[in-house]
Amino acid sequence: MDKYEFRNNFRLSRPAFVKLCQILEPYIKKDTFAKNMIPVQHRVLLTLYYLGKGVNFRAVPNQFGVAVPTVSVIVQQITSAINRHLLPDLIKFPTTEEQLSATMKIFQFPNCVGAIDGSHINIKKPVVHPTDYYNRKGNYSILIQGVCDSNGKLLSISCGHPGSIHDTRMLRISTFYNNVQTKR
Repeated sequence: MDKYEFRNNFRLSRPAFVKLCQILEPYIKKDTFAKNMIPVQHRVLLTLYYLGKGVNFRAVPNQFGVAVPTVSVIVQQITSAINRHLLPDLIKFPTTEEQLSATMKIFQFPNCVGAIDGSHINIKKPVVHPTDYYNRKGNYSILIQGVCDSNGKLLSISCGHPGSIHDTRMLRISTFYNNVQTKR
């Protein structure tokens, strides 16, 4: 693939992909059967494709030559490794006075250090408590809320709450809101 096709399919440049694989490799459990060994690079590509394209597990095996259950295991493994080992260092709110001042200066709004928004991620109708996930737009969804700085870098993210929750409630139960309230 050329670099544009690569970015379109995986939402990442090739150098960023290589770096991500190097960072994740120590945290990825290796298969026990030599004939089924799937390299870390292949696992990361599969996960990026799944997440970036918004397809279901059944669409991925045809692209990567693996079974549906394998896709599920790999996506869970890679996303867990990212959540556990990368997010704490990459997504964090400014803590020093210098960081806060620099961000406020770029925003050009008094005391503003981030922009916040939420979105619904559509899901299939859940078997357990489906009405909790039925949103005002007439779909079943989970919510994701993000706060980013003036450069578009994520400072905080919260996700997984049922789609029926109001935006205000989502904000008030987020870690971001709790952190802001305790630092007053």
